[in-house]
Amino acid sequence: NESGASEAVTFTTVEADREAPSAPANVAAADITRGGAAISWEASTDNVGVTGYDVYVNGKKDNDALVTGTTYELSGLNQDTSYKVEVYALDAKGNRSEAGNVTFQTLKAYADGLSDTRDADGNWYYYKNDKVDTGVTTVAKNKNGWWYVKNGKVDFSYTGIAKNENGWWRIVNGKVDFNCNSVEKNENGWWYIRGGKVNFGYTGIAKNANGWWRIVDGKVDFNCNSVEKNENGWWYIRGGKVDFSYTGIAKNANGWWRIVNGKVDFNCNSVEKNENGWWYIRNGKVDFSYTGVAKNQNGWWRVENGKVNFNYNGIAKNENGWWYIRNGKVDFSYNGGTHNVVNGKVQK
Repeated sequence: NESGASEAVTFTTVEADREAPSAPANVAAADITRGGAAISWEASTDNVGVTGYDVYVNGKKDNDALVTGTTYELSGLNQDTSYKVEVYALDAKGNRSEAGNVTFQTLKAYADGLSDTRDADGNWYYYKNDKVDTGVTTVAKNKNGWWYVKNGKVDFSYTGIAKNENGWWRIVNGKVDFNCNSVEKNENGWWYIRGGKVNFGYTGIAKNANGWWRIVDGKVDFNCNSVEKNENGWWYIRGGKVDFSYTGIAKNANGWWRIVNGKVDFNCNSVEKNENGWWYIRNGKVDFSYTGVAKNQNGWWRVENGKVNFNYNGIAKNENGWWYIRNGKVDFSYNGGTHNVVNGKVQK
């Protein structure tokens, strides 16, 4: 026996979605570190709609949940290692696109600062966060010494003076020369070096291969024209440099001094000259308080306030007696006169 028919049902068949999304385009790796990278790509398209993406690293799926955006952060990678990243787009039916991919290498791990080893190109670099820090120009150390770093790289061609937070340093062929005790230059001037370091506390006179120089607060003072001292004596300075060729009388803030071959002669007790005249010297210094008669190898002279008076004609005394003076000089050939002069000397 057959029952009656049920109510009729109407339906429409739907074609199955077998179309995969387009492959993610322009997959890129950025912000690469020793252990990670930021992956990005352009959005895929699909006839129905993309629901998300899967990310594979060296053939192994890395994401747990479907990635709904177009960026992905990788972490936990090994330093200095090559990686291939593939990104697949998926739709609601599970159709998967072709892969978009990128290959990159993580950074080699470096301690911050100047590397102890040369890179493949033979250079030493200064690193920050595993990258060469091209913004660094300084004097930095590694296990091989202290080095002049310019724009993140040791400059082996540099010879001069460069600074860091600890001071200013003498550099020879890129390396600090701690044996340097001299006067050396950089673009800012000439500097007094001790133990490879500029000594800004020094004021005096120091030498290098070119001569002896007046130093003020560690720097050569080329404007100095004076008589100044160091541990070896007092010296005649012109244009900041000791003039060993000069013999005469020169002044400083403390007085006028007898100079012989550039150096004050404190043993000088005589009458000596400079461009301003002849002067009475005691212990190397002009004695402006002296008035009398004093001698040198050329004769005996009338001195007034420390200076020979070549206009003096008359009788004048010193500790040895009274003397007959002509044109500022004792005339030992003179005899006679109202003062009973014999051989230039007044007789009692």
